[in-house]
Amino acid sequence: LQRFSSRRAEMSLLASAQLEEFRTLVEANDAATILNLKAPPTKGSLTANVASYNQTVTSPNGTQFLLRWNAVAGPALTELVTVRVLWPATGTATDQLDLVTYVLVP
Repeated sequence: LQRFSSRRAEMSLLASAQLEEFRTLVEANDAATILNLKAPPTKGSLTANVASYNQTVTSPNGTQFLLRWNAVAGPALTELVTVRVLWPATGTATDQLDLVTYVLVP
């Protein structure tokens, strides 16, 4: 149970860090490099790897996680962004965590 809780905490931190990176890029007006905001409807996928919308991340303890994200049009001047963290990073994931937020797109 402790290992599960620790892994979930890592997953939450990874998802939060990815969303913070998106926010930083949007504020720097450089979102196109990673999130490709302001493009037609849905960008990315939570169920399949799509180029520029996924990455494998290794935590400090050596655990590998797969991150996938997508963005869909939200209310005026926003995108609804979801980051999904999957473990293990290869094969069939046995654990996943989604973090969802709106990102203001000026």
